[in-house]
Amino acid sequence: MTHLRSLRLECARLLLRTQPDKQISTIALETGFSSAVQFYRAFRTVTGMTPGDYRAAHVTQGPAARADGTPPAGPADREERSAAMDPDRLDASLARITRIPFRAKFHLRPPECEYVAFRGMDVVRRHARELIDARLARARPVKDGRQTPWGGHPVFRAQHVTATCCRTCLQINHGIPKGHELSERERQYVVDLICRWIENEARAGRGPRQDPPPALL
Repeated sequence: MTHLRSLRLECARLLLRTQPDKQISTIALETGFSSAVQFYRAFRTVTGMTPGDYRAAHVTQGPAARADGTPPAGPADREERSAAMDPDRLDASLARITRIPFRAKFHLRPPECEYVAFRGMDVVRRHARELIDARLARARPVKDGRQTPWGGHPVFRAQHVTATCCRTCLQINHGIPKGHELSERERQYVVDLICRWIENEARAGRGPRQDPPPALL
C-alpha cells in the first residue's frame, strides 16, 4: 500500500505540473484517492506542502507543458541534460527524488558495497550502461514496470532509488516521456545518476548487516 500510494502521488505531481488548469479535486480522484481531503493529507505528509503550493512553485518556475501533455520539467530537460556529468546537479536530483519515502528506504547492502569496492566504478558503470540499454532504453521495454529486480546488483538497487527502474518512473520523475527509444544523452543521464548514487552509498558504507547476500552479476 505504501508503494501504491507513492506511485499515486508521483502521478499527482505530474498532473499538477503539466495541467495547471485542472482542479485539484479532479486530480485526487484520477490518481486513486477517495477524496480531496485524503489527497491533501497524503500529499502534505510526503512533500511538506499542499498540492496548490506545489503547483504554484513548479508551474511558475518551470516551462509550460508540451502540447502533447508530456512533462518538460525535471533533470532531463535540455539545459540539465547538457550538464548531466555535473556532480552538483546530480546530487540535487538525488536529493529531490530521495525525499520520496518509498525511494529513501533503499540502500546498498554490505555485499553490494563490497562488490563496488572489489570491481570498481568503471566496471559498475559499464554494467549500468549495458543494463539500461537492454532493459530500459527501448521505446517499449519488455515487461515495463517489472523489468528491474529488487536486488542482485548495485545497479538494480540504484534504479529503484533514482526512479530509473521503468519508463513510467522515468517519465514522472525525470520528464523523459515514454514511447520513444532513449537518446544517447538520455541514456548517459540515467547512467550518471545511477552511478552517482552508488558512489555516495559506497563511500558511506551503508547497509543492514542482517540482509542475506544477493547473487551479484
